[in-house]
Amino acid sequence: MSSETGTATSGMGEEVSSVASRFYAASALFNGATEVVTIVLATGPAPSTQDVREWQERHTVLQLIPGLNRMGILTLYPPKDSGLLEEHSEQNFVCGQHARLYERKPILDIINLGLNEPLGRHLWRLSLVWLPEQDSPKESGSATWALVWRRNHLISDAYTTDVLLADLINNTSATVDRTSRTWSPAAAVPHTVVSNTVGSTALTLIRQVDWSDHAQAVLTKLKQAHGISSSAAIGAALASCSLFPRTGGLHVAYSRRKSHDAIPGCRIGVLSVPLTEISGNMSAMVQTAEALDARFRAIARSPKRDVTEKWEFSLRAAELSCRVALGPCVTNSGTYSRLSVIAGVLAVSTAVDRKQGNYTVVAHIHHFKGAIDVTLAASSEVVTELQLNMIAVSLQDTFANLQVGEE
Repeated sequence: MSSETGTATSGMGEEVSSVASRFYAASALFNGATEVVTIVLATGPAPSTQDVREWQERHTVLQLIPGLNRMGILTLYPPKDSGLLEEHSEQNFVCGQHARLYERKPILDIINLGLNEPLGRHLWRLSLVWLPEQDSPKESGSATWALVWRRNHLISDAYTTDVLLADLINNTSATVDRTSRTWSPAAAVPHTVVSNTVGSTALTLIRQVDWSDHAQAVLTKLKQAHGISSSAAIGAALASCSLFPRTGGLHVAYSRRKSHDAIPGCRIGVLSVPLTEISGNMSAMVQTAEALDARFRAIARSPKRDVTEKWEFSLRAAELSCRVALGPCVTNSGTYSRLSVIAGVLAVSTAVDRKQGNYTVVAHIHHFKGAIDVTLAASSEVVTELQLNMIAVSLQDTFANLQVGEE
């Protein structure tokens, strides 16, 4: 192991789980599908090239290169030359009027751009965007910048996102250089792993759910008074939405990390529950959420063992999942516990490139400084913008009309 927060590797590399392998297969086949984008909005000193270089050197996960081992299993290998970084002098996807902070939903607009610019033959890309002072939030009191970190899901989960981005910002030098930049690893993914992509013009559509104060209070009360997680509550609300055919399922991503596992990387599993087993009655939503949480607890008690599979099987599974719209999915980015205590950080949001269309719609849940936000994402080949708006309104109405007792 190369560092305190590095990825456990040897010269032979580390085999990845079947879930992570399928994430990578989807990104290779469908032009960046399943790649993750996180936006951090902040004020004060922003990372310099030297800061990013040292960040990469501190974390082995930012240096790894995927390849196939002799068993044909996707494996992450340490590079021959670690710590190499490429700097791009101009923003290649957030520029001109697109690098503005919009008054109402600044993060959503930048995420929309980031979600539709795939990585190509790299595992991550970090962009720093300085925003015009007239577009900075009034509460910031100073110039604002955004970090746009797109990475392959192969090397990242919610824990990794919080740990790595907090470490970068906490170790930023005191100088303020207002130059927008983009950085990526110098080492590119070998052609032997990158497959021929499936032709598609699909885009990732996103829509932020506009919670009322009552809806925020309901979600908080469900947790405090009933012990119901936001994933279960929002999952139950999606399951009650009449826009989804009952032949599909509700899919909930969960962390497969053990309590002592502090190594950055992808430790994710997915629980799938047939919609026929979930009440479609909104009046039973609380009971449905409680039942979902019971399933989550059962998973938490079960052994957590990573299962590997051959790369050709991952490719086939990714191909078969294209545009099948299996039903709604819920994924939780956690509380960003490290980022939320950094004084200059104003907001954080994460979404995933969903152009593959394996799920009908995905609700990305964010907890930040006590607030709960949800960003919906879907493939343009599976749903229309109108349908996505209707799903968002359905979620809004469910919690706006829900009355929760204290018990």
